[in-house]
Amino acid sequence: MNHSEPAAWTAGRDAARTLRRELPNLTATDAGTYLPAALHPDDADAWLRGFRSAL
Repeated sequence: MNHSEPAAWTAGRDAARTLRRELPNLTATDAGTYLPAALHPDDADAWLRGFRSAL
């Protein structure tokens, strides 16, 4: 586990919660669309898991 993985997971979860307020039809399959481009691959996986967990 990357040391920043918990932070990436939390960031993904928070992003999904924020987007869901504006986009009520948002689903877990939309996660890749909103994934920040500059994340390390380990952090990207954690971010995606966090995003999907909120939906």
